[in-house]
Amino acid sequence: MPEKDLRRVVRDVNMATTGVASRPADLILGRWERLPRWPFSVGVLGIVGIGYFFAFFDVVNIGIVLPAIMKAWHLTTPPAVVISVGLLGYVVALAISVISDRYGRRPALLLTGTLIGIGSLLTGVANSVALLAVGRFIVGMGTGSAISQVTVYIGELAPAKLRGRLTAVANIFAFAGVALTPFIGLAIVPHWALGWRVMLVIPVLGAVVMWLGSRQIVETPRWLALHGRLEEAEAIVGRAEQRLTQLGVSLPPAEPVALPERSAVSWRLLIERRYFPYLALFFVAWFVFYIFNYTYLGLGTTLFVHQGYTIATSIMFVAIGSLGYGLAPWVCMVLNDRYERKHLAVFWGILCGVALAVMGIAPSPATLIIFGFLADLANVAFTVTSYTLNAEHFPTAVRTTAMALGEGLGHFGGAVGPILSLSILHAAGFSGVFLFIGAMVAISGVLLAGARKTTGQALG
Repeated sequence: MPEKDLRRVVRDVNMATTGVASRPADLILGRWERLPRWPFSVGVLGIVGIGYFFAFFDVVNIGIVLPAIMKAWHLTTPPAVVISVGLLGYVVALAISVISDRYGRRPALLLTGTLIGIGSLLTGVANSVALLAVGRFIVGMGTGSAISQVTVYIGELAPAKLRGRLTAVANIFAFAGVALTPFIGLAIVPHWALGWRVMLVIPVLGAVVMWLGSRQIVETPRWLALHGRLEEAEAIVGRAEQRLTQLGVSLPPAEPVALPERSAVSWRLLIERRYFPYLALFFVAWFVFYIFNYTYLGLGTTLFVHQGYTIATSIMFVAIGSLGYGLAPWVCMVLNDRYERKHLAVFWGILCGVALAVMGIAPSPATLIIFGFLADLANVAFTVTSYTLNAEHFPTAVRTTAMALGEGLGHFGGAVGPILSLSILHAAGFSGVFLFIGAMVAISGVLLAGARKTTGQALG
């Protein structure tokens, strides 16, 4: 039977099983949400995941190459603007989220990869702090956008019962980028005068992979249906049903899933009583979380040295702890569709806070290694779980924008955290800093107890 005819048969059977008179868009979404498996090739996850890998690679690489840049350019102090302007790019990335909600997930995702590629290329060829800062700003826009774009894209493509698992799969790539970057830098930067430039250019590969595989990156049926492009949405759903049917997968009956009328697409949705409290909740939770996160990531080695450990030993503590980054997404892949996500977020936030408190109270080598690993695992598990939870709380019309406003603007906490922590270090020492950042991450977890239950439920 020709492909088009087979899709029509599958569609007609599915519509007949609902027994409900509904709008075509509602039926399309109902057919999509009941799919029991990921309906695409692994190539789609791979292409998006590789782009995500290099986005997070870019988060870490500037800190690794900064000493080499200072030596090459004869700088006596670190150019702080290079770090801060990248964080500013995270905030400006809100504009890309507006593009995602208005013009589609696919173009916004490709734009995100392109910005990371262009910014990385500029930083790699920069011959001044000013040009390096421009490149880092562009990279920051791409990296900040990647978090919301990938979370929303995979979340909308994944059937309801697989959303947590498949979002965790994407984050396996992301946090592999965080974990592997120091080792890649160690192999390149010290052994070649231009090694730092190579390190900064490497993320261009992510943009290249995304564009080469762009034909496999489809628009999400949910976004298409919302914007009245039902034939395109129908074609994607039909191909997915056909593929699973050919693989011998039994498709359960479809129930319509209500989708708002296109006229409801407006930023005003975000200030409605049913959404604004959650927008405020996630912003505060992320703000408090990033006070901890950026302090821990940016000052971890410095804090260990301040406690009296050598630089080599301090780096060892950080490196061993970072192994938790690689393990955490795998743990989330197992747990995030099995248990309620908001409860998991609370658990991981409190666990991370307790681990940090133990490190501050009893900073022996064994404690710093064991509880440092536990803190890193809980840190990333909280992050992955909360990414998914955040996106699930808002309607398709403004989902990416809401994600950027909550999680993206929450990065302002990352600017505040190191400043506060350095002041606490001078006043209360190592223990005071770790008790402070432990309290911050625990509070962020407790705050998310006020979120809705979303596990296994269709997106709004």
